[in-house]
Amino acid sequence: MKRGQDFQKDIEELAISWGEALKTGDHRTANRQNNTITGIAKKFKKDKDLSASILAPLLQHPNPSVRLLASVHALDQGIHIQEAENTLIDVANDPNIHVIQVMAQINLSQWNKKKTAFLNRKTS
Repeated sequence: MKRGQDFQKDIEELAISWGEALKTGDHRTANRQNNTITGIAKKFKKDKDLSASILAPLLQHPNPSVRLLASVHALDQGIHIQEAENTLIDVANDPNIHVIQVMAQINLSQWNKKKTAFLNRKTS
């Protein structure tokens, strides 16, 4: 089985490629890269410590595509929630990254809906 650093490197490279494909309008490549990243994330989803060791450094990556996808998967796996949410907000508020910003805004909206639904269930 791959080590955490190998997964991390794969996600980093795929996320950068995904972001570049989005910027150039190559939706086929973007979808393929995103599906591959999701498949990788599923491999370590059951191990929260491994997930945290892979995704936490990616939340600080200089590339916004990497940060965006790391935050989405961290939130999905329930790890580093506050840092992942803050990262998602930062990317969503960056007007210099255009389509990546829009993707972050969409994901932030979805995250806020899930959070609101969860809080409503808790108070009911």
